[in-house]
Amino acid sequence: AYQVQRDQSRRLISLARLDITHLLPSLVRRKVLTIDMGQNLCLPNFEAEQPGDTYYMSPLTVLLFGVVDNATEDGKDRMNAYIWRDFEGDRGANNIASCLLKDLKRRGWLQGPNFSELTYIADNCGGQNKNKVVVRFLMWLVENRIFPRVRIFFLVKGHTKNAADRMFNLLKQQYHRRNIFTYEELHETISMNEYVDGFQMRPEHFYDHLEWQ
Repeated sequence: AYQVQRDQSRRLISLARLDITHLLPSLVRRKVLTIDMGQNLCLPNFEAEQPGDTYYMSPLTVLLFGVVDNATEDGKDRMNAYIWRDFEGDRGANNIASCLLKDLKRRGWLQGPNFSELTYIADNCGGQNKNKVVVRFLMWLVENRIFPRVRIFFLVKGHTKNAADRMFNLLKQQYHRRNIFTYEELHETISMNEYVDGFQMRPEHFYDHLEWQ
């Protein structure tokens, strides 16, 4: 099952890239975005040296969520990385839907209609992606004519790595080599790779999506 799904996701990405290659108008193009939660980041971060006594301390946890555009003009995957501290929000369904909303705003895609179809590729984690909050948010995009068609492609267990996992590795290249003391330094570090753009989520960016939609 996971092999069939992997082939299908690759086919969807290939079709989206072909739309760009053939210079189709934006309103008839297909777009594919891969979404995933990354491994938590820590503050402070002492990976540039042996941490010593700090090894036994409890660092501040920073949550990481990535949205990868699998079909760009130059054919390269690019990721918007959203970070927030654990006291600002958790990693639940409302947080994921809020990140998706913020991502669409940043891309300028909330002024619809946009493209002919938007596809999200995600894992099937019930607490984050595969739930009524996220699905209802995607339905809201169609009901408000922001996109003519939106679908989410849940990869079954065993799908191994996706595009977001590869981009997380690029994001952490500098993270694993530096001492980082502040939240602002962490934001700058994850944005150092040319294929990653970091963004800080604030408490006011998180919504109760079952309440406002």
